[in-house]
Amino acid sequence: MSLNIISKLISSNNLCSRFYLLSRQRNCTYKLHISNTVQFHSNLSCPLLSKKSNLTESKIVENKKPASVLSAEQKFKQTSKDAGYSGVIIIGLGITGFMFYAVGRELFSSQSPNGIYTKAYKMCKQNQQVQDILGEPIRAYGELNGRGRRRYVRFNEFEEAGIQVMNIEFYMEGPLEKAKVFVEARQNHRKKYEISLVVFENSSYPRRVVTVYNEKEIITSSSNV
Repeated sequence: MSLNIISKLISSNNLCSRFYLLSRQRNCTYKLHISNTVQFHSNLSCPLLSKKSNLTESKIVENKKPASVLSAEQKFKQTSKDAGYSGVIIIGLGITGFMFYAVGRELFSSQSPNGIYTKAYKMCKQNQQVQDILGEPIRAYGELNGRGRRRYVRFNEFEEAGIQVMNIEFYMEGPLEKAKVFVEARQNHRKKYEISLVVFENSSYPRRVVTVYNEKEIITSSSNV
């Protein structure tokens, strides 16, 4: 009985020994496989890194090329790009200059509605009857919009008996009264506008109308003399 137990123990020990040897061999093989894999990847990544570094170095060298080394095609492209930028700048300056010219002509030209309005305002301001009705100081402005902001003077151009005519309306105000002014300008034989009529009318009652300037009356009075 004891011999059988001993033999079983021996056989079980042999199995344990064999299992231990097999497991150790597998661990060794797995470790060897891992080490080989790591070595393979490390060997594989090196050429890629070196290739990438070479590409970066080549780009840096290419960017550092002087203008004299540029090819004819690159020079042509660069010249075309510079010419395009210059053209855009010139066109922008031209448009800006034209806008300033148009605005200046509208504001400061004696033939524009604004120029005729300025002349008529000076005539009214120097008139003694207008000063008595409005009081001083006197100011003038264009028509008011819905928000109470002053706009440009209202004007209308038309042709009458072959002559170009411009009608203008604006407002005047002083400490005592407000008034409306009607202006008529006609083109002369030189195609330039000249004021022919300026009529002043106050806003409240009693209404008082002052003829500040009338070209027809001046012509009539001069002919009578």
